[in-house]
Amino acid sequence: MRELASSVISYTLANVLYTGQQVAKLSGVPESLVNPKNPPAPGSNGEDPTTISSYLYKKTKETAQEFGDPAAVAFIAGDEYQSKAVDFVFDLLSPSSLSPGYWFKVVTRLASQGALAADALGPHQSLFAKQAQNTRYIFTLVRNNPEKLGIPKSGVFDLAFFMDKAYGIGDFENIWSVEGLGHVYSQRTWSGREDAEGILIEGQAAHMPEKSLTMMHAGLGLCLAESLMKQLTPDSSVAETERVLKTFIKLCKNNSRQGYVGCALESLGLVTRCFNYPMGDLVQRVLLGVLLARRGTSPLFLAGTYAAAAVLAVDCRRAGSAQRSRSQDPPGGNHLADQHREHAAAGDFRGPHQTPRVNGRE
Repeated sequence: MRELASSVISYTLANVLYTGQQVAKLSGVPESLVNPKNPPAPGSNGEDPTTISSYLYKKTKETAQEFGDPAAVAFIAGDEYQSKAVDFVFDLLSPSSLSPGYWFKVVTRLASQGALAADALGPHQSLFAKQAQNTRYIFTLVRNNPEKLGIPKSGVFDLAFFMDKAYGIGDFENIWSVEGLGHVYSQRTWSGREDAEGILIEGQAAHMPEKSLTMMHAGLGLCLAESLMKQLTPDSSVAETERVLKTFIKLCKNNSRQGYVGCALESLGLVTRCFNYPMGDLVQRVLLGVLLARRGTSPLFLAGTYAAAAVLAVDCRRAGSAQRSRSQDPPGGNHLADQHREHAAAGDFRGPHQTPRVNGRE
């Protein structure tokens, strides 16, 4: 019932936003604001839905593929908050609400969120507004990479040429632009087959500069994660979820340079947390099980998989880069208080599910 309620609200939200976008388009709003910037992710859409909630979830995802930037940002935020609200109501009506421990967690969380809200509306209001603006700026840099760099809308393109363009747009912007380049290059190179190999090893990718490898592999992970997550819904079985996640891990390993597979793996956290929010608990639970079954594997592999399992918020990934190069502030400056920088560097990002603390990508 929880999944059905959340799916109905999410479906309604997506269609309201889509209707508003269509009205805006007819009203003469610039096409850059109301047209989708990226083609649908390659790969299978998975099995046909078997429940009403899974059907609505997949129809919602199809509608979201048609969003321009404003509708996409609004949907990501709205879908997360409606999912949190549904969880809160159902938890409140469940037997667990009779436990003192439950109310302690509720009060603690409300106090934490209240403190953040007071900070955002108080003396640091302009700083939080700037951070929100910067986060959206980064989102569009990655999402709209073909448009920003002038990459042809379809077909093969000269990776070396656009790599130079990605590094030429600004000291702050370049790492995110390279991530977007890795995303679109992987989309164009990958056939959608689950046995694909060598995407960032062979062909044009064999000649990538070393400085680009971390973010190019992050882009590879974005491509693979968004494609494979299409196969799952909140009603998916543990066995089916495990199959999809193992396929994701296999593809990351088979298409990454040695030592960079963790960068690709971590992108699953972003894709799940921000674009498939209702899937967070299921993916986290199953992925941690897969991780525990792989004892003895390399530390880089474990670090990347554990970071993905934490299903981190987008701010975590952005803050991870701030730790790598604090001097690369966005236009207008990034004046977050030192305490927020310190929490970011320490990996202190407690999401709605109180996920473990892990560091951002290094």
